[in-house]
Amino acid sequence: MERETTHALWDREGAYNRLLNDEALLQKMMQMFLDNVEKAMSVLESALSQKDFVSIKAHAHKLKGSAAAVGALRVVDDCIAIEEAANATDIERIESEMSLLKNDISDIQLTMTDYLNHNTT
Repeated sequence: MERETTHALWDREGAYNRLLNDEALLQKMMQMFLDNVEKAMSVLESALSQKDFVSIKAHAHKLKGSAAAVGALRVVDDCIAIEEAANATDIERIESEMSLLKNDISDIQLTMTDYLNHNTT
């Protein structure tokens, strides 16, 4: 399933502005996101394997908030789609959206890691 994506992978400027133009805080938030995203994905995948729609929705919502804080817009979009699919108990759509989420997580990890490696304050 291909979903039309209107957002960039990462809105660094938006995240920077929301954090009151504090580069050190942005980098700290990015590192926290990177440190926790694998665990968040593991928990989400576990809920999916159990077809626990309430947990899927809750964990997608939590990941959406973390992603929004650092400007990971495509991850936010993926999480919204997973929440909607969980509300509809549509396991096939959740699985499809999880595939997109995994790809976007991988991309944002590379992008943010590269940024931190070249811009750490």
